[in-house]
Amino acid sequence: EAEIEKLNKLLEASQAREKGIEAKLSSEVFTSKAPTPIVERERNNLLETQSTIKKIQEQIVSFRNQK
Repeated sequence: EAEIEKLNKLLEASQAREKGIEAKLSSEVFTSKAPTPIVERERNNLLETQSTIKKIQEQIVSFRNQK
């Protein structure tokens, strides 16, 4: 149970990070004015964050199925 709680907190933090990156990338001001490498870095950060979210969700399901 404590492990699931810990994973849920990590999931919430990762989802908040995802929303922040998505907001940045949806900003026309950011994407038009930031250098291309910076925009690409943020896109990669978004993909990595989404991958992390998926892994955390899978871990939560796995822990719940062990009960």
